[in-house]
Amino acid sequence: MFTIFQLTTIISIVISIIFLILFIQLNAFENSQRKILFLLIILGVFLYVITLLSSYGLYSIVIYLFPYYYIILFAIYPLFYLYFRKFAFGKMHITFSNSYKHLILTCIASLLILAFYLPLTYDEKIEFILNEFINPSTSDIRYNYFQLSVYIIYYTQFLVYLYLILRLSKNLQVYDNQEKLKINIPIKTWVKLFITGSVIFEVSFIFVTFSFSKELYQAIEQLISFAYIIFIGLLGINQSKLLIQARLYQAITKTNKKESDNNYNSIVSDDEKREIRRLIELIIKEKKLYLDPNLKLEFLAKKIHIPTKKLSQTINDIYKKNFSNFINDYRIQEAISILESGVKASIDEICRNVGYNSRSTFNRAFKASTDLTPREYVIKHKISNDL
Repeated sequence: MFTIFQLTTIISIVISIIFLILFIQLNAFENSQRKILFLLIILGVFLYVITLLSSYGLYSIVIYLFPYYYIILFAIYPLFYLYFRKFAFGKMHITFSNSYKHLILTCIASLLILAFYLPLTYDEKIEFILNEFINPSTSDIRYNYFQLSVYIIYYTQFLVYLYLILRLSKNLQVYDNQEKLKINIPIKTWVKLFITGSVIFEVSFIFVTFSFSKELYQAIEQLISFAYIIFIGLLGINQSKLLIQARLYQAITKTNKKESDNNYNSIVSDDEKREIRRLIELIIKEKKLYLDPNLKLEFLAKKIHIPTKKLSQTINDIYKKNFSNFINDYRIQEAISILESGVKASIDEICRNVGYNSRSTFNRAFKASTDLTPREYVIKHKISNDL
């Protein structure tokens, strides 16, 4: 039988693994930002596993893993900062040379924790694992100094990165030539959620640690940890959309209204175009928006938060065709799929099902794409369908 605590931990591990699988399908290793989220979830799974093993009393295993529990906690805020920093400064690549300094406090805390933990006896390590570090019952002055030092380093780091992340949000602003534009950049909402959640967690942590039982502290920690996993997972799933939106809004700050559309190519990099292409195709295919006969460029632009003119120009550059022909390709491919499936349907039915209001328009688009009419396509490919 599982306790409630163990059951929620197992559920959290399962959900974390699901997110990891989704990230792999989203090419997590081809994007430096999603790599950070991937790492954060792996670290989260590691913490959950330690907690689960500890709840079952498997201390012979836990004593070797547990010092890394607190070391990982020190790495979370720097990793989130590096993640959000890439949104604020799009051209900056995340490398060791420009990121190592953000792990200095983590390294100092790691050395301190290991220096204190490793010399402990087996029983002392078990006591340490049983959350005595959070609310110790010992009067050992050495232990108290150690605890105070770790708290000081941890909350110093928290305040530093709270300030740094707040400062990052200022870089996600858009300015017009004449006045400041108040445009909602979705990543800013995620940053605010992260800041709010972190402050709530840290304040709750301090309050519960010194005011309530260890069980209540564990329950709150479990709840916040689960919320962070969901936050990271949803952030990673929306990664491409958020990145594109941030980049495009940043491009506006570098562009004068008087510049012609011909200069747009200099605004959007090849990497950004690839991200835009991935986002367009993801939304078009998953939502099957092309089946809507009333689909307009403006609607798609609004759906993915990209200015209409910029979306139109990007489609022209990437696919070498206008929006109408771009959507027609998807509709004709859908029509071909219906024909080849052997489903008994008339031309009029197929026409309506793939997003056309007019049979003549459907026939023209079909022939433009395949050099054949729907009937000729059926005959040529020997498809059994009564058209």
